[in-house]
Amino acid sequence: NVYGRTVTDEIHESKINAARRLLLNSSMNIKEVANACGFSDTVYFRRIFKKVTGFKPLSYRKQFTQMHVNTELT
Repeated sequence: NVYGRTVTDEIHESKINAARRLLLNSSMNIKEVANACGFSDTVYFRRIFKKVTGFKPLSYRKQFTQMHVNTELT
């Protein structure tokens, strides 16, 4: 109550942050990422991912992987 967020919100954010890392640094598909982050339902994972990040998981991967590659130092 003090922070204006529920325990569930914090758990989801933690799981989605792990999913973000996996999406950018692995070749796992969306179902594998969802399972690795503790979501047994891929549809639910996609909904929570979009709620937290504003992106669908695949769109996030495409946009930020390209951004990461383009900004990498050589």
